[in-house]
Amino acid sequence: IYLDKATSDAELYSYSVIWLLLGALVVIAGHLKQLRLLQNVGLGVLGAVIVKVFLIDMANLTGLLKALSFIGLGLSLVGLSWLFQKLRKRNYSN
Repeated sequence: IYLDKATSDAELYSYSVIWLLLGALVVIAGHLKQLRLLQNVGLGVLGAVIVKVFLIDMANLTGLLKALSFIGLGLSLVGLSWLFQKLRKRNYSN
């Protein structure tokens, strides 16, 4: 990482994807280990990623690319929500 050079869009997007996956894994790990603090940290990371995507990543996109990026973010959040609900139901049934 060069701090004195501009960051490319591809690099920004890859950071977002990696942090989204890390946040999801932390939430899932916290849920499986039943650690509320770990879940909250993961949700905080996911919240930061969402803010970054809206404010930084989508700022230079226009038209179809902006719509596809928004839809992709929405689908990933719906998928994470579905997974979290599935884990929660499995945890309560035990």
